[in-house]
This record gives sequence, C-alpha cells and structure tokens, in this order.
Amino acid sequence: MSESDPPFELFEQFGERRQNRRIQDLEDSLSLLRAEQFDRSWRLQSELRHVRGALEQRLHRLAVSFDALVELSDLRSLLVPFAPYALVRHQVRRLLADGASSPPLLAGAPADYWLAPAARGLHAALGGSVDAALHHFGAAARLDAVRTGVFALLATATAGGRPAPERAAPFAERFLPRLLAAFSADVRRHERALWLAAAGGLLGAGARDLVRRHLAAALERFPEEERSTPVASLLPPPPAQVRSELVNLGETPSRLDAAHRLSALRTALEGAAAPGEPVAAPEVTAALELLVGEGCADEAPLVRRVEPLRRVLESSGEHSPDAEPPLWDEPVGDLRELLAADVVAVREDPARGWFALEVCAAPVLAAAEGLADRARRPLPDDRTSVSHRSARVVLTSRGADQDSLAAAEQRLERLFAAPPSMRAVWWSAGSAAGAVLLALVTGWFPLFLTVAVVAGVVGGWRYVDVRAEQARQRDAVGAELAALHSRVEAGVREWRSLLERVSRAAEGAERDLAAVRERLARW
Repeated sequence: MSESDPPFELFEQFGERRQNRRIQDLEDSLSLLRAEQFDRSWRLQSELRHVRGALEQRLHRLAVSFDALVELSDLRSLLVPFAPYALVRHQVRRLLADGASSPPLLAGAPADYWLAPAARGLHAALGGSVDAALHHFGAAARLDAVRTGVFALLATATAGGRPAPERAAPFAERFLPRLLAAFSADVRRHERALWLAAAGGLLGAGARDLVRRHLAAALERFPEEERSTPVASLLPPPPAQVRSELVNLGETPSRLDAAHRLSALRTALEGAAAPGEPVAAPEVTAALELLVGEGCADEAPLVRRVEPLRRVLESSGEHSPDAEPPLWDEPVGDLRELLAADVVAVREDPARGWFALEVCAAPVLAAAEGLADRARRPLPDDRTSVSHRSARVVLTSRGADQDSLAAAEQRLERLFAAPPSMRAVWWSAGSAAGAVLLALVTGWFPLFLTVAVVAGVVGGWRYVDVRAEQARQRDAVGAELAALHSRVEAGVREWRSLLERVSRAAEGAERDLAAVRERLARW
C-alpha cells in the first residue's frame, strides 16, 4: 500500500489540520499576552507620568516655599531696625481689638511716625477725652494729614468691636471735610471705607449728611446721560416683544414699557428697608487694617513684600510670590458703578442701599418723571393695520377703515378669482359647427358627424371643468374673505385692548410718580 492511498491522505490532512489549529491557538494566546502586556505597560506609563507630574509639582512648590522662606528671612533681618515702628502697630492693633483697657506702651516710639501720636489720640478718644484726642491727632496730622484723618474716623468708630457713632462724631466734624475734598470719580479704598462708614451710621448723623451731599454733588458733575447709571440698575430690562397680529403698533409698546419700568422703580423704592443699628461694613475694617499695617515710608516696601511671602508659606507654595497685596489707598471702582452696586443691594444691606438711594435721589426723580411723561404722552396716531395675503387693512379704535377693507377685498378677489380660460370650449364648439356645416355641404355625414360629436364631447367636458374651477374659486374667495374679516375683527379687539392698557398705564404712571416723589421727599 503506497503513501498516496486515500487512507494515508486523510490521515495526513487530519494531522495537518490539528497542527494548524494548535499553531493558531498559540498565536491567539501570544496576541492576548501581547495585548495584556501593552495595556499593563500603558497603565504603568500613565501612572508614572501622573506620579512624575505630581512629584514635579510638589518639588516646584517646595522650591517656591524654600525661596520664599529664604527671602522672608532676609527681609526679617532688614526689618530689625524698624522694630519700634512694629511695636507701635502692635499697640494700635491691641487698642482696636480691646478698646481702652490699658494705655499703649509708646515710650520709645519713633518721633517721625504718624501712628504713634495717632495711637495716643485713639486711647484718649476711647477714654472719652475729646480735647486730648484732638491734641494728639493734631500732632499726628502734622506728620501725615490724610492717614491721620482716615485713622481717627475709622478707628474711633470701630475700636473694641462696638460701633460708636457718638464717639466718632467730633472727629468727623474735624477731619471729614478735608478728606472729602479729595474725592474724584475713581474712588479709593479709604474713601470707600469713609463712604460706607457714613452710610452705616458709624460717624454720626452730621457726617452722614455731609458725605451724602458730597457724593450727590460729585454725581452731578457727570454728563446728564451718565448720571442715570445707578438708577438703571433699579429698572427691569425691556420686556420681550409680544407677538401680535397688528402690523404697526407705533409708540404703544414704548408707552407700556415706560409705565412698567416706573412701576418697578416705585416697587424698588418702597421695598427698601430703613437701616437699623449702626454696623461696620467689612470694607471699613479692611481699609483700617491695611492703613495700620502699612508701616513707615522706608519700611512700607519691605512690609508689602512680606505679605505675599507669608501667603506662599501658608499655602505650601500654591500662592504666587509675585502677587501684589492690596493698598489702603488704591482705587476700588468708579463712583457710578459703586452707587449702582449699592442700589441693587438695598434688600441685602439696607444701610448702604438706602444711603445710595439718598445720594441718587435727584437722578431717580428725573428718571421717574421722564418715564411718567413718556407713559402719559398722548399717542400721535390711534391707527394701526392688519395684513392678510399682502392685503393691508387700516384699523382704528372705532373699527376697520372701510375704504382699505374694500380695497383688500378687491385684491383678494383678483388674486383668487382669476377667470379660467374658455378657449378650449369655443374651439370645440366651432369645430363641431364646422363639421356639421361640411357634412351638409359635402354629404359626408358619417365622417363629419363623427367629428362634430367628438368636438362636442370635448367642449362639454372642458365646459364642466371650467364651471367646476369657477366654483372652487368662489369658495376660495369666500374663505379668504372670511379669514380677512376674522383677522380684522381680532385686530380691532386687540387694538382696543392695547389702547385701553395704554390709558390705564397713563393713570398708573400718575400714581407711581406721586408715590416716588413722596418716598424721595422723606430723604
């Protein structure tokens, strides 16, 4: 038996298939292992990158913190000669926190540091000795008038954590007018602090009225269109355009919008709660702390550099060492923007909101009168129109204009009642008559009578179509005319409703204006 016999061939084929299957299984297993190895390698690389990034970030923060620590150590050595100045600031902070529990230890205070006599003045003021306090504050003012004035007002008003308007009032009478003279459109931090201190009742009634009049005069120096910036924050945005079938509403939406905005202004003024007990705003204490912690002229740059370095160490390197700390006298905003922010906060912070409304009393009244005039002004034209299929009908409060309605009806009739062509009917009738005539003349009745019958049938069929088309056109014209009349009636009702709303809005505007005037008269 040779190897080429069929049994041996089957055996060889079976062996080859089995071997190929094993090879394929091995290749699949190897591919799976490769995929698992690649996935494991990719995950390890991803984790390594994450760890490397986190490690690099930590190393960077550590390096930043170390650099800040080194620089801070150098600064502390440079600040050693200014230790007497730092002692004065420490004593002032103790006075501000505890009140007049014990006199400040200022025996070795520098003679050129304005805060030293100011601290003695604060202690005297806390003890109730106004004359002695004014004497010490006067000595400090000869060294620095602005810093002394700001400190005298804010410190006497907030020392000990208890607002004391009666304690701060004598010093407000002495220092506040000169401080207010430097006010400009760009309000600085200490000016904002004095503003809010007066608004919160910390400086007494006289100081509050003085600051209010000064801010109102500063607002009056702006162009007329810019004075209304704070008032605009009280008014709601224009309402969305109402969908209407009317084509031309004229000045009706403007009248309704003016009445709506005037009503919102009245609601905002009546919802402003009167301020309660005197309270120190956070901006007041922050400005005072920045002023006290500033240091003397030579020390101030070093003190300013210490603050961001300390924040770097406290945040473990997250804070930037190049961040600029705030200054007690840096600009904090525009006068109009600050007033607008205070006006909208009247419910959350009645003291500053009420005060801002008092400052803006003249622009508020002007805005209310302008809105009332616009809402009460008679409409120049009580006509509008409604459109249907490009046909426009003029409407008035009395109804539709008959001439424009007739013109619209004629336009629709021309548009939908075009006469259908009768040419095929006349051609068929003529052909039938001609065929009959030829049949009578020639005697070929079978031929020409057949032609006449066919022409008559075609003409009759076309005549029926024409009549049906005319009926459809009459129905279409009737439907369009009905739609036109329905739209006209709806437009008349809507227009009368709008005119009635305008009339009611004018009456409401009169009442709202009277209420606004009454509210402003209390201020």
